[in-house]
Amino acid sequence: MADVPPHPVSPAAGPLLQSLIARIKLYDVPPRFDQPELIDDETQPYADFRASMTDVQRANRFLGGTRVVTRQMQRWFESGRHQKKTRKKTNTNAAQGYRGHNRSVLPTVKPGVPSVGSAAVRPLRCPLTILDIATGSGDLPTAISGLAQRERVAVQIIGLDFSKPILRFAREEVGGSEDIRLLRGDAFRLPFADGSFDYVLCSLAFHHFDFEECITVLREMERVSRRGWLVNDVRRAWSAWWLIRIITRLIGANRLTRHDAPASVRRAYSLAEFAAMPAALGLSVGDRTNRAVLLRRSLFYRMALIRDKNPGNN
Repeated sequence: MADVPPHPVSPAAGPLLQSLIARIKLYDVPPRFDQPELIDDETQPYADFRASMTDVQRANRFLGGTRVVTRQMQRWFESGRHQKKTRKKTNTNAAQGYRGHNRSVLPTVKPGVPSVGSAAVRPLRCPLTILDIATGSGDLPTAISGLAQRERVAVQIIGLDFSKPILRFAREEVGGSEDIRLLRGDAFRLPFADGSFDYVLCSLAFHHFDFEECITVLREMERVSRRGWLVNDVRRAWSAWWLIRIITRLIGANRLTRHDAPASVRRAYSLAEFAAMPAALGLSVGDRTNRAVLLRRSLFYRMALIRDKNPGNN
């Protein structure tokens, strides 16, 4: 699925067409309405949690959310292989250094910031460490694990979520996976030391937060990541709101999903608002410097902020 370029209208379009498209896009973005979602209410029946999270899995799979993440992870895997080959040529110790990639252990919980309701994570040797914040059912760590196996890249992934019923479902789904571990913790105060992970991900969560909370989570992602991070979410649009209302009814989605999916679109951020988040941390959007963040759009109203601390890997 090709990226949708961020510029508004093709220069090849005539002035009248450009004006018409710009006007349509302007009216397609409603005011943000922060309507609470039922999935955030832990008193809901567990059967509804399971059904709704299954709906989210299907949405990620068929509406492009999974692809947004795995496509970038594949770029990062390929970048790591290239860097490994380059280091072999320049330093006889480089290959061992990459296998021990930045201490090569799955991070332990940061001293003084205990995880919520979980024991400290045991150190495990691994070349590439990934943190998935607001992991939900664990479907994205599972997809990354499958990609890593196909690409012959060793990974260890922590899926972190604050919701007890959602983590319960994730444990049922992930099962005994050797390279995925689940942890309850707070996205606003990640229980890990600085630079604990190679890459940090967060998908379909930012629309649950207000703008300042989004910046707090981004700051934490920047702090605990060594090599980069990715934030993936839906963007706010009336057309997206109508589309998801139709889809959830056609497929017979769970009652939580029928309520929450349209609410998610109304709570989501616009492209301009999304771009303003990294800017609040002093990160520039759109260039190729080591302080850069890329803003990518994909089909089905997906958008992603991608931070690569090694420019040129995107």
